[in-house]
Amino acid sequence: MADTTVKFDIFDDSGKKIVDAQPSPVTISGLTAGKTYKGYKAAYVGATAQTTLDDFTTAAATATAPDSSTTGTSK
Repeated sequence: MADTTVKFDIFDDSGKKIVDAQPSPVTISGLTAGKTYKGYKAAYVGATAQTTLDDFTTAAATATAPDSSTTGTSK
């Protein structure tokens, strides 16, 4: 039986394919935290027509508290 899952390609603002044949929800790896991305496009796999995605901003990086198990005092 043929795979009928709808898959997408994602292109960055320079037209480079950065996601290849991924089903929804699509995950884009390698993005910088706290940055706004513009001009990205999506297309069905194998299609030439592309749809411009809305601008999106990645979540800011969160600071991690020090591990108290390694910062305690010892006598």
